[in-house]
Amino acid sequence: MAGGSDEKPSGLQSCMAACCCLEIKQRDVVNEWMLSTNETKAPSLCQRLCFCQCGPSVRKPSGIEAVPQLRGLAGVMVQAGDHNTAGSLQTLKWANWDPVKRQADLQVFGGFSGSGRGSEVGLWTGQVKPLLCFLMNFARVGNYAYRFNFSEDYRRADIGISGNPLILCCSCLCIPCMPGWLFVPKCITAFEMVQADDSTDGSSWKRNNSVCGSEFKFFYNLQEVFTPEGQPAKYHDKLTMAPQQVMITYWCDRQTPSLQEVLTPEIQPGKYHSKLKFACPPILTLAPFE
Repeated sequence: MAGGSDEKPSGLQSCMAACCCLEIKQRDVVNEWMLSTNETKAPSLCQRLCFCQCGPSVRKPSGIEAVPQLRGLAGVMVQAGDHNTAGSLQTLKWANWDPVKRQADLQVFGGFSGSGRGSEVGLWTGQVKPLLCFLMNFARVGNYAYRFNFSEDYRRADIGISGNPLILCCSCLCIPCMPGWLFVPKCITAFEMVQADDSTDGSSWKRNNSVCGSEFKFFYNLQEVFTPEGQPAKYHDKLTMAPQQVMITYWCDRQTPSLQEVLTPEIQPGKYHSKLKFACPPILTLAPFE
């Protein structure tokens, strides 16, 4: 449901998310973690084992924000509607953009790209549900991706759906480190988005779907809630469509422990005295023998 629950995730949900190399984030600061570079974070275990990514992956701006008619897509967009994935947050800021072809490629939940860009993660959110823990990882290992082909006036885009179907063959032919190579035929299902009549900067789109060759039907509105710079956008009030806690694929967020001085040798507050709160009371020490 749009808006979801504002309650904190349960211990089971947090445990399942962590075991699936997923992370639960706060909706209200999505502009901080979805639009930031995250240059120094190491890859998660899933990325190390499945995509042979053994070092940090630097997010590279797509450059799509340089196109005035598409600028909003480089911010944070929300799916506003009553469909199953209503409230999902997403961005094309880190997509692979080709300005000549007017084409953007986005790995929805990350995966192996083979382009040297690393495994793009944290660009599309899901609800905090056990089933989504499986589906988001399944899509990541299957390299589920979208290709946006924009018209010359940037008012419309066909959305191609691709992936690596060998993932369905389980262990016998499952090769996660293989880019998505098969596009779903449009006669089966097709996606498109059309910019709203009152939108000229890519801040509002109508997402339409077609099934089995039928006419396109309206599915949901896609609207900008944060600008590419992380500032509240025109439709910021629609941010409440997303749950308070959302789930993303992620880089390893654990930092290496460090030692910091809280008290000087003269027993005066040190530079990092505020860190003293991290000590666990009561503190046990070894006393000398008398």
